[in-house]
Amino acid sequence: MKKQAVTCPSVAGLCAMTILFVLAATAFLLYYQDQALVSGLQQRGEGFAQQLAATGALMQEDPATLQQVLDRLVPAPHLASAEVADATGRIIAATDRGAIGRPFDGPEWNGAKASQSPSVFSASGEQGELMATLFSPISDGPHLVGWSRMTLVMPFKERLEPAIRTAGAMLVLLVMLLVSIVRHHARMKAAVDDIQEQVRTIVQQVTGVKDEAA
Repeated sequence: MKKQAVTCPSVAGLCAMTILFVLAATAFLLYYQDQALVSGLQQRGEGFAQQLAATGALMQEDPATLQQVLDRLVPAPHLASAEVADATGRIIAATDRGAIGRPFDGPEWNGAKASQSPSVFSASGEQGELMATLFSPISDGPHLVGWSRMTLVMPFKERLEPAIRTAGAMLVLLVMLLVSIVRHHARMKAAVDDIQEQVRTIVQQVTGVKDEAA
């Protein structure tokens, strides 16, 4: 009983350290994975923005064709909406026709307009979906003539699937590590017990020989 009181806590401590390490690694991987999803959405939005960057001439000469360009973007995965506005931020073409004539607003737009450069904003929606909004300037030669705004959304289910796979893999790893620790402890304990038994046998034999000699 005394031997168990000495060895068991050390094994429990090692198991606890292993659990904490795997949990910390899992949290880091999930965070990194989520950031990779955000980056993927942003890159996709930047690709759409590049397609619209060359439409500066259409804004004044052919607004109908500009609207057709936006309409062709609608089937794109994760693209929730796309709008093109003039230099003041008034929407002149949009995948949602009801938005035409409305102004861009909000702190994101104010920040993008102030910087006069592409700006990206990402957040989580109320239902856990991943959202990214990109403002990009549109130029006609050296002159700024308008802005594009892309809103991309990744549903929570699609966002959750890679997280479940990662968590499942880390859980399997944790179980394997704990089983390995327990088995290694069992083998070490058996080896120590065997050595102790051999030592006791030798001591008994030496003691018996001394008794006989006496």
